[in-house]
Amino acid sequence: MLRKKLLLISLGTVLILALFHIFALELSWYYIFRWSDIPVHILGGFWVTITSFWLFLKHRRADTTLNTRTSISIVFISVLVIGVLWEIFELASGNTSISVRNYWPDTFTDVASGFIGGVVAGIYFSKLKNN
Repeated sequence: MLRKKLLLISLGTVLILALFHIFALELSWYYIFRWSDIPVHILGGFWVTITSFWLFLKHRRADTTLNTRTSISIVFISVLVIGVLWEIFELASGNTSISVRNYWPDTFTDVASGFIGGVVAGIYFSKLKNN
């Protein structure tokens, strides 16, 4: 039941994320509101972490437990790996450049925002798991 709930939350989150991103691109929110990518990264971190929990539960061995240490590891590893890969993708696709004046502060803010979403997802997951 928990896996099914996580999958539905994951799908709903990525749908909201995609819709927000589409509107932000179409309405130039990313250029008008310089902060508008922060909620996208928070939501992305939430989605990555919820999806990681779902994948862990779907593919874990029968003798593997999901304790607090494992949960925290899932949050940090999933958000860090996907967040860094996303920033590399943005560089490779030409959406940004290291020579841009605020590249490093923006990149740090993006990854930190993803972590915030991941921590929220971790707290949410622990509440779901305990119910």
